[in-house]
Amino acid sequence: MLTYAAALLEDHSASWLEAGLSDALARVSYDALSPAFLSAVQSAAPRLLHESLDGGTYLFGKKNTWWVPLFDSSGARVPPQSELEAAIHQLYELDFGGARVCGSGGGSSRSGCTPIVGAEWWFQEQDPVAGSVGFHYDKDEAYASEHMTMRFPEVSTVTYLSAVGAPTIIFNQTTPDGNVEIPELPRLGFLVRPRPNKHLVFRGNLQHGVSADLAAPSSLAETDGAAPLGAKRWTLLVNFWRTKPMGPNCVEFDTARWRRLGLLRELGRDSWRVASTPPPVDWTIIDLEAPRYVTRVKRVAIELPPTDLLYLDFPSREALRATLAAAEARALPQALSDARAALAAAEAENLRLEWGVGMSDLPPSHYADCHADCHADCLPHQVCPISLRATMLIAMLIAC
Repeated sequence: MLTYAAALLEDHSASWLEAGLSDALARVSYDALSPAFLSAVQSAAPRLLHESLDGGTYLFGKKNTWWVPLFDSSGARVPPQSELEAAIHQLYELDFGGARVCGSGGGSSRSGCTPIVGAEWWFQEQDPVAGSVGFHYDKDEAYASEHMTMRFPEVSTVTYLSAVGAPTIIFNQTTPDGNVEIPELPRLGFLVRPRPNKHLVFRGNLQHGVSADLAAPSSLAETDGAAPLGAKRWTLLVNFWRTKPMGPNCVEFDTARWRRLGLLRELGRDSWRVASTPPPVDWTIIDLEAPRYVTRVKRVAIELPPTDLLYLDFPSREALRATLAAAEARALPQALSDARAALAAAEAENLRLEWGVGMSDLPPSHYADCHADCHADCLPHQVCPISLRATMLIAMLIAC
């Protein structure tokens, strides 16, 4: 761990290696939890959400989150007290392949271990059409309030519990202290639409949020009212940490609380183990090079704190279907091919969005190191340029 100015700089490379994030910023998998654990989590979510809502509000209006230890001081697994905690153990298995804890002292060059000792968790319930989450960084909230700087989780995750609502968007942007963004404006994004039991994992120091403007207009119509969580956007958020975030914002969900809620369970040893790990899902990448035939009908404004505003122009499915019909009627092969590709992207669940030409700034693996292409003595805050394909995807991003 290093200190650069007011920033707390930690090496997350061991965790990213085990999570498959060394060469990627985010990944997605389906069927993350076993059916029994998924059902148990969906059933418990409303009670556990209100357990947080009924608690206190801390400095700057922050609410509390919950802590579950995964390993004890000897490196042995801590038995889960509930099916929700067992589900979090199962997500750890999915994300890190059951990697053991490396011990104290931060990252390790050895494979098969991480510095992670536990997980912070909470639920979110949102309106399927109007629900948004402002763009932000996951961090130790109490530490940020007290020290006015950032301490990040190793890895952040979102597990979707329902099928409706707006997508999560992640940018290739980070910050050492909450005051400076790296890169200054993002040039790469990932858009993930909800689906029950879909699991998104990404580097814990990346800017992300939820824009209600991108919720499907038919969200309510497509919702099964008899589904476990009804017509709302429900997610389980789990962040994996090398040390527990500071109290009072993050607190352990103790045995007495599980018992009071009727959720205390005596689970068999290794009940979270899975027979097989779902493979990661490929991102949909479409080259659109700003085609003239697409009429952009929906402009989405995204506020990136502290002062930046980005506009994403999305063609609607209806507009693209009309374009496709027109191209078919006029027998225009290239326009037909492009419209089909654009429609496929518009209907895809997991999009990788790239913009700009030639070079793009990606966050370094961690601030203490730079990419191999950079010189060895680069500063901790330096961002290394990485060559990317010159592509324009379904969204054309304009920075103002």
